[in-house]
Amino acid sequence: MEKCPKCGRWTLALNIRRKVLSCHNVECGYEEIVNVDEYLDNHNILPKLVASLKLNGYGSVKKG
Repeated sequence: MEKCPKCGRWTLALNIRRKVLSCHNVECGYEEIVNVDEYLDNHNILPKLVASLKLNGYGSVKKG
């Protein structure tokens, strides 16, 4: 989640299928069409995804 430019809450999320950034604050309704590839390149999302996996308990892979 990111900070919404309209309402200022941390409720802005990328919807890859719809290719939009949209605010999950019902009262706000902000949406912005984005180029997903450019967005991911510009926001360097990989470190955030890795940190998210570690926080959710998926940071280590079992070798078997």
